[in-house]
Amino acid sequence: MKTKLKASVLGLARRAQRLVPVPPGHGVVLCYHLVGAETGSEVDLAWDPFRRHLDWLVAHTDVVPLAEVLRPGPRARSALTFDDAFRNFRERAWPELRARGLPATLFVPTGFVDGEIGSPLSGVDRPACSWSELREMQAEGLAIGSHTHRHPNLRRLPRERVERELATAQERLRDELGTAADDFCYPQAKHSRSLAGAVGRHHARAVVGSGRHVRQGTEPLAIPRIPVRAHQHDVAPLFRRGLWLEEWVADTARQYR
Repeated sequence: MKTKLKASVLGLARRAQRLVPVPPGHGVVLCYHLVGAETGSEVDLAWDPFRRHLDWLVAHTDVVPLAEVLRPGPRARSALTFDDAFRNFRERAWPELRARGLPATLFVPTGFVDGEIGSPLSGVDRPACSWSELREMQAEGLAIGSHTHRHPNLRRLPRERVERELATAQERLRDELGTAADDFCYPQAKHSRSLAGAVGRHHARAVVGSGRHVRQGTEPLAIPRIPVRAHQHDVAPLFRRGLWLEEWVADTARQYR
């Protein structure tokens, strides 16, 4: 029942998108999870649409590293981010990105790579990248960000456990990759102003959901993203309004769970 209600509400938001009056910002941060993995997940984008996304982004935007999307440019900017460090990223997305010379950030839950936790994505049973695979991609130009160690809902943890999650992830990244992460992604997209203070002690930037565009004055510890869902075969509409209503509704509901 909850699944049907969710689908109905998000479908209504999708149809109402053309009525959103918010003008575009100067940048859009896209969030991908799986590409052509055929899992049936709502965030598993098929292979051909993914390649069409990249074609459109290269033709109509400047695809830049995450830090650079905060600065306005002569035309719209886009940044590509990928969550959870599934091996699917290395097998499908990264070769295509590398062949095109496109920058990207992969947010890694270090406990998933270590084998301490299962898949961070509910209902998806896919393996993680190995540390050696992450080192190889990092050497090829991939930016690695932190997604905590065990991928918990940080809003439900006491302060000392939040600190432990952040510090442990940074320690594992430093040990395995030779450097800590400047960029952070809140697990389950659950965030708050108080958590931002803790995150800011470990990272220069952090991404949230919200479905909004990046604008002048965007807070570096709350950079908005638009998650790409399986039905989103055309990426162009995400750039036409400064708020993607479907994700705004999903993110608002998510903060109360």
